Amino acid sequence: MSGAAGRPTVTHAVDRAPRRAGLLGARGEALMAIAIIGAFPTANNVFVYAHRYRSGVTMARDAVIITTVGSLLVILLITVIAQTV
Repeated sequence: MSGAAGRPTVTHAVDRAPRRAGLLGARGEALMAIAIIGAFPTANNVFVYAHRYRSGVTMARDAVIITTVGSLLVILLITVIAQTV
């Protein structure tokens, strides 16, 4: 997973989402749901704009694939961690 594509997926799921959930008082399944939502792919909107304006479509398409695969791996990791805690 490249740095530009992978960094938001991992950072949002591991760092930012639980921190925000702590502010809301989320625990258990609610905390896991917030972390999983934070791990969703980030490049889909970029592809829509690239396709619309016909600029960088190939790069955007590749970013969608990379972030989707990366987010699936992070979501799997979140569920494994949640089951052990």
